Amino acid sequence: MKTTLDKSGKWAHVSIPTLHAIDSFDLSGLATTWELQALLGKAQMFAGDTFLQYDKLLADRFMFMASVNTTVSRGYYDIPKKVIDPTLRISLCLGYIGTSSLSTAANLNCEATGEVFVHNVSQAVCVDETTHKPAPLPEWWRTKYAPSVVGNEKLVISKFSQPQKVHTYECRVPWSDEDLFQHTSYVSYIRYSIDCANDGVFNGAYSNFTKTLSQYLIKDINIAFYNETFANDVLQVASWEDKDNPYILKFDGSRDGKNIFQNSIEFYPEALV
Repeated sequence: MKTTLDKSGKWAHVSIPTLHAIDSFDLSGLATTWELQALLGKAQMFAGDTFLQYDKLLADRFMFMASVNTTVSRGYYDIPKKVIDPTLRISLCLGYIGTSSLSTAANLNCEATGEVFVHNVSQAVCVDETTHKPAPLPEWWRTKYAPSVVGNEKLVISKFSQPQKVHTYECRVPWSDEDLFQHTSYVSYIRYSIDCANDGVFNGAYSNFTKTLSQYLIKDINIAFYNETFANDVLQVASWEDKDNPYILKFDGSRDGKNIFQNSIEFYPEALV
């Protein structure tokens, strides 16, 4: 990945030649949702080392992902139809600085036209390596980068309650889902949600979703994380259709009764033919 900074020093741009460099595709001919999220996450960490000094910030602590919002434009799904595969770039900025938390915003856009295909906000909490409790951001880092914050992209996702009737799916965390800190990668929870939904479709659990989930176009993902899991942990993932919006599936993941994550995925109304 190649990173460049704009003149203000507030935006970093990471050029990627094509989404077809990614290994995993869905029926739309594009990267799967979790691969796309992984690409955005890698760009954030790579660029963060370059223009936000993440390498020094994380010398004695690690980041726990707290919440993620990803909005996908309808135009994103038309990329495979283009005669010439567009060169894409990911533009990143610091969106929020709190006491122990920070957020970064990322746009996946066309390098030539500037069209934004995906907008992502990821909020993380710095955690002490020993106590695993929130650790305040170093004062030197806050002082240096507070002027670089663009907008106010603080991301807080409210908890929701399960209805009485849900579809339940069980999965075991594979070793390949470990992240750099030997926790389950936050991106994996998106895949567990999709797997749960596909299992729900197969078992006739939903009234509005009757096809494989890869045949529906994702519009928006809101996911919040509450506790850690590790390789070989067994998760119970509950899912159900939102009562107010027929195009939303909700997910509640737990381990041994402890809440791990909640996820809400909204789809575009039309399904792929």
